[in-house]
Amino acid sequence: IIVNNYQGMRNLMVHLIEDHGYRKIAFIKGTTDHPEAEDRYRAFIDIIKEYNIPFNPEYVVTGEFDRQSGDDGVALLIDERKLDIDVIVAVDDDTAVYNSYTDTSLVASCRDIASNIAKINCISTLEYI
Repeated sequence: IIVNNYQGMRNLMVHLIEDHGYRKIAFIKGTTDHPEAEDRYRAFIDIIKEYNIPFNPEYVVTGEFDRQSGDDGVALLIDERKLDIDVIVAVDDDTAVYNSYTDTSLVASCRDIASNIAKINCISTLEYI
């Protein structure tokens, strides 16, 4: 099985923009030495450019592929930076599944949205709960 990380994240971003109307999209990315994380981040950047969404580096934080970095990233975006965000896209499931903000934030990962709205599989399908 070959996973196309770029296309998967691209599909997710198009869905969030076209189907949900999100324009203020934050991103919790992975480490810069991780090729799959970089593919997903590149898709994020390409899509916001295609949809004429201004890039704001304040909307991007680096994670470590774990729940704690997801929690820390959301705290940074919401509590410290006090950004007005429609959705937070996370580089992976572990980063997206965090404890403190589950009830108050919509976090999309490549495979799941950590809310009761939708589950998104970046590789193949969209499944609504």
